[in-house]
Parts: sequence; structure tokens; C-alpha cells
Amino acid sequence: ERPGSGSFLDGASRASGSLTNLDNGRQLVVRINDRGPFVKSRILDLSYGAAKELKMARAGTARVRVEALGGGRPDLSGGYYVQVGAFTVRSNALRLVDHLKGRGYGLSRVQQVTLGGQLFWRVQAGRFQGLDRARTGLARLQMENPSAFILAD
Repeated sequence: ERPGSGSFLDGASRASGSLTNLDNGRQLVVRINDRGPFVKSRILDLSYGAAKELKMARAGTARVRVEALGGGRPDLSGGYYVQVGAFTVRSNALRLVDHLKGRGYGLSRVQQVTLGGQLFWRVQAGRFQGLDRARTGLARLQMENPSAFILAD
């Protein structure tokens, strides 16, 4: 099937998912390559092409079911981080990671990434062993960072 990026997927790609628009039943397999925008009630952004396929481009948002593709049950015991921010100014990211380390999140890190030609520094608190511990950390971190979310390492 063709995801929003235009490349074909066979459903076995490690970072792919099946989306179902819950309002109209339309389905699509997409490549999942990032998360955004950082809005609490949203779980992912779609390309315009994918939104058109799901008949949700005009509305801009929709209720969807996301199913991970690729065989078997995922390993939930691995390492996780909670992303608490993304900055275009490196010193702001470093200040936040120092704050997190001071609060007991000793393995917190800053990850540099370029998206759409723009350089960002992502601040990730952790490292949490297992998804349950990551969820506990997320609940604490969302008090100061409401848009925080969990990442598998």
C-alpha cells in the first residue's frame, strides 16, 4: 500500500502502522517516522496525501485507530524515554536537561535532529526500564510538561 510519503509499504516495515478513520471506516498503511505536533489530544500528524486518502483533509483532524504492523507482540520491557521538549536554541535544551538530572532523571539526554531544514534539540527524560515505569515517569513529568510523551529507545 502507499503511505503518505509516497513510498510503498508491505505492512512488514518496522515503523509502519495501519490507520482507520473511525468516522468513515477508511483504512491506510502509513510509515511512522516522527511525532508531532506536540498537542496533548493528538497522537500523530499525517501528510496531506494520507489525510486525503482517509477523507479527513478538509476537517484537519479525525478520530483514528492506530495498529502497529509487523509480526508478533512488541517487547515492552526495553528502555524508554519521555520527551519533554524540543528547542531551536541549544542552551534552552541544555538548561532543561540539567534541571531533569537534578530532579533524579540522571540519564536524561539531548538529541539533535533536523526537520524540514530546521535544527532542533529534543530533551528526553529517562532512561526508564519498561513501559510501566515510563508511564509513571510520564505522569510525573506532564505536571510541568503537559505535551510530554513516551519514546522507545
